[in-house]
Amino acid sequence: MAAVSTWLATLGGSGWVTNEPAPGVAPYASVFTWATLPAASAVPKWAVYVSNVGVGGSFWYSDGTRWRPYGGSVTLKNLITPISNNGAPKIVMDSVALPAGLLGDGDLLRITYQKQRLGGTADTDATDIMLGTVAATLGTSTGLITSALATTTIEINVRAELRKDSATALRPLSLIGSVGFGAATAAGTAATVPNMNTQQTFLQITSDLTTAGGEVAWLTGFNVEMVAGS
Repeated sequence: MAAVSTWLATLGGSGWVTNEPAPGVAPYASVFTWATLPAASAVPKWAVYVSNVGVGGSFWYSDGTRWRPYGGSVTLKNLITPISNNGAPKIVMDSVALPAGLLGDGDLLRITYQKQRLGGTADTDATDIMLGTVAATLGTSTGLITSALATTTIEINVRAELRKDSATALRPLSLIGSVGFGAATAAGTAATVPNMNTQQTFLQITSDLTTAGGEVAWLTGFNVEMVAGS
């Protein structure tokens, strides 16, 4: 028999629920935004579709304590169209929204990016991964900084990780600079950032051309994945 759908008004849902759940998963499936999700403790074993988190939305389930992404991770950002910068000083090239409470303590942000510098050999371009409260306004540096695009070095590819230690702390789990992962002569430290539990924040990637002397910095790839680690 076809599923019977009813409007989930009492829980503030933005969609419809069905009486035919996935086998062994949840009693209902429903559509929400992150802000309209009920407390995970109120709906254990529920499966939901969150329309404004992830590329094309994403599926989540309640374990009775928190909401977790299906499969343990969700792609939050995947840049398709390159973004350029030919000016100075430092600007935000791109960002991804992190709704309040999206990350739990211990969760990871896995970041992959590619940048190129074209049009000359005199200028340098630095990259900083930051967390701000406004998408295009420079936020707080997380410590993942590199100045690798310089002289004849025209491309950089980096894979990096940040771990949420607390509401106001992000800890780099990868090296500062262009190496990404490996050995270092100094220990990394957690960055104090805007409160991620009480407000929406934005993970940002920047460009900082030193002189704007004609070179162009291109962001050709920017992928951000959230991994549930707690």
